[in-house]
Amino acid sequence: MTTSPGNLTIDGMDGKSNNPIGKEVAKVKAAQFIQQVIEDSEKYKFVALGTLYSEANDSGTAVGFTTPLPEDERYVKHLKVYVAQNGKILWVKARVEEKSVDFEQHYKDLEQP
Repeated sequence: MTTSPGNLTIDGMDGKSNNPIGKEVAKVKAAQFIQQVIEDSEKYKFVALGTLYSEANDSGTAVGFTTPLPEDERYVKHLKVYVAQNGKILWVKARVEEKSVDFEQHYKDLEQP
């Protein structure tokens, strides 16, 4: 596992699968993960998900959650959890974003070439 400001990467896992999980399963896996590692996880709400575009069709699903930023109501904490085809969490990115961001569109854009 490696970390840097705003990023957590879980190394050494192969995310490919002959029987890839679906988006809804990825959403559940991501929610379970944040419940295990974030103390106030109940404050995070699901916003959107998208399967990253790949010509080889070997990508997993990015699942987004947000929670209001207490210090400034114009912003939210945004967690993007990447769930591999085999259901394992490969990485998590955390950012502060403007509340007005269209997260549904952001995750739809991930699916475009």
